[in-house]
Amino acid sequence: MGMLGSVSKSAATFGLHVSEWLLLIFGLVLVVGLIGELAKSDKWIRRKRLFELLVIVGVAGELFGDGGIFLFSEHLQAISGHEVAELNLRASQLYNQAHSRWIPIDPFLAALKNKPKPRAVEILFDKNDPDSRNLAGWLYPLLMWSGWPIKGHTIKPIPPISENPDNPFSPPLLAIGAQLTGVSIVSSPRSRNSVTIGGKAAEALGDALLTPLQSLNFGTDPHLADDELRVVVAPKPNTLPPFNIVPEPIAKPR
Repeated sequence: MGMLGSVSKSAATFGLHVSEWLLLIFGLVLVVGLIGELAKSDKWIRRKRLFELLVIVGVAGELFGDGGIFLFSEHLQAISGHEVAELNLRASQLYNQAHSRWIPIDPFLAALKNKPKPRAVEILFDKNDPDSRNLAGWLYPLLMWSGWPIKGHTIKPIPPISENPDNPFSPPLLAIGAQLTGVSIVSSPRSRNSVTIGGKAAEALGDALLTPLQSLNFGTDPHLADDELRVVVAPKPNTLPPFNIVPEPIAKPR
């Protein structure tokens, strides 16, 4: 954090004030020395050597004062930048907590009523994101109430290691047919034409989720059967307000 390392904010503030006082004091010393050098009185001329020394001391002191002001000001600015970043992070966390994703019960159940059901649906979530876990946990009873069989009768975290034989180095989310953010509905590539049971079920589930979530992803995984689905809940897309972003002035039309 600058040249001063781990100097605390209070110590840096104290150092800045000391440097400002040093600049003022040595500025006065410099003024006295200059006045003494320019004086014409014999009393002052006899002490010319002293006044020359005062000028040198004043200039040197001002250099130290200016250097201290520069260093401590830079350090305080760096500290302030870190504090602002922490405040923005906290504000973002509070914003996310206040805007957690939620699916209303009645509209969801009505949207899936009398619609095709898959043979099994797998629910995966990002274990590092509390909102993803909560949404997946809420989606589980909603699908059960709709008569959809849940694979394994539970929700599961996204596998940490890709098991995609075609690209074993791809990110886990992409390897299972999902996107890095948001909710993804994954079906077999053969179900994309919505003719199979899996395709029709994916389309119905998408209609039920699109309104409450406002955005949705669709993907495919060749390892899924035609009548199977996978719902992957990843962290929600960034919808945070633009903290600390100052809009550029709009140019006036000519």
